[in-house]
Formats: sequence, C-alpha cells, structure tokens
Amino acid sequence: MNKLIPCVILVLLCAALFTSAPPARAEDIKNNDIEDTMASVKLGTKIEQLMIKFPKLYKNKLFAGEVLYEACNQKQLEVFSFTEEPWSKGYITNIWVRKEEASVCRDSTGGLPDYSIAPVTPRGLRLGDKEDNVIKLYGTPTSSKTIAGGKKILTYNAVADQKDVIVKNLVLHIEISNGAISSFHLLGDMPGAKKPF
Repeated sequence: MNKLIPCVILVLLCAALFTSAPPARAEDIKNNDIEDTMASVKLGTKIEQLMIKFPKLYKNKLFAGEVLYEACNQKQLEVFSFTEEPWSKGYITNIWVRKEEASVCRDSTGGLPDYSIAPVTPRGLRLGDKEDNVIKLYGTPTSSKTIAGGKKILTYNAVADQKDVIVKNLVLHIEISNGAISSFHLLGDMPGAKKPF
C-alpha cells in the first residue's frame, strides 16, 4: 500500500500539469480583448445595482448633465468615479480610477466615502505599476501621446464589439506619470445611445 502512494501522487501531478490551461501571454492578447470591467464594476451596470454594491457613493451632477458617483480609498488616495452620461441615463458607461491629492478625497467640509476598492484591471495592472507592465499585459497600444506635464496616455480601442459585452466601442486609457501608472479610464457606448458629438 505504501508503495502505491508515490505512484498515485506522480499520476495526479502529471494529470494536473497536462490538463491545466497555460497562462495568457502578451502576444496572445489582442486589443479587441479589452475587458468591460474596472474596479469590480461592469460598464452598463444599472445605477440601482451600483448603489446596492456601494451604497455610500457621493453623487455629483455636472453642468453638462453627467452624474458622477464617487468614492476614495482614503489611505491610498485612490479615487473611483463611475459616470452616468446624459445619453445613457440609468447606466454606468465611464469608469475612472486615479491617484489624487488629499484635497480631492477630503477637505474641511468632509470627504468622499471611504471604500477599499482594488485599483486594478482584470488583467492585474495596478496604479503605480511601470509602463513596461502595461505593454506586457495589454500589448502595443492603439495610440500613444504625451500631454501637458510630460504625462503619457496609452489608448487601447476595441477592434470589434464582443458578443457578451453590454457596452460597445470599448476604450481603455492608461495614464503614465513619472514612469508609473497614475490612472485608468474605461469607457464605452450603450447600444442605441445618441451622443451629441
């Protein structure tokens, strides 16, 4: 009986090695594989569902009609903005995750609700990661540009709409500041939405 145990372990180990899926490689990742989720919220989520998940979000209506639902990880100064655009009423179609100054998270009159939401993309890219990790996980961007202050914006556009994704025309912007990721911005369009531009 004791002689059979090493054989059984060897058989189980071989089975595990040969049946497990290999990890994703950068060359296998295509731009049209952009995920529709950021900060554990899926684009196209109904506002009611968002408020069930994060009931204390701060609601801020902007002049152009957008409504921001915001929170901050107060310890890390990471801000999360979930946007309901005026042409997609009732749905989140824009998610922005970023590092900010303390004054954005709190001031003498109060602060954004404190949530410890993970500032990470579905592929494991985190705020503070280096640019080479973006390329490793997402491949070559659709476009890249440098903006004021020497910040760099890497843009990934979905090449084709995915069947199982509610929101279409997905775009992911990744901002690099001083060599490290300072923000993610994921956006898309609800089917049939009539944008003013």
